[in-house]
Amino acid sequence: MASGGPRRARDGPEKFYPWESPDGNLWYTAGPNIGCVTPAGRFHEIALPLPGYANDITLGPDGALWFTEAMFDRVGRISLN
Repeated sequence: MASGGPRRARDGPEKFYPWESPDGNLWYTAGPNIGCVTPAGRFHEIALPLPGYANDITLGPDGALWFTEAMFDRVGRISLN
């Protein structure tokens, strides 16, 4: 996947909007989790504090991943360092 912005992979009850970070990892939202797939194909998910439901995700100008939790009017941040 080329970097530069989120790409819609599928629609459904849980929308999936992946984002490729500068290190080649593919980050995505998955309901109450933020997930990551490495270039080697390894998966890792980070559970959000409950209640939580991640929506869109993007790379911010500070080099961190930012995501929305629209159901709760919140914005979250994940450091890539």
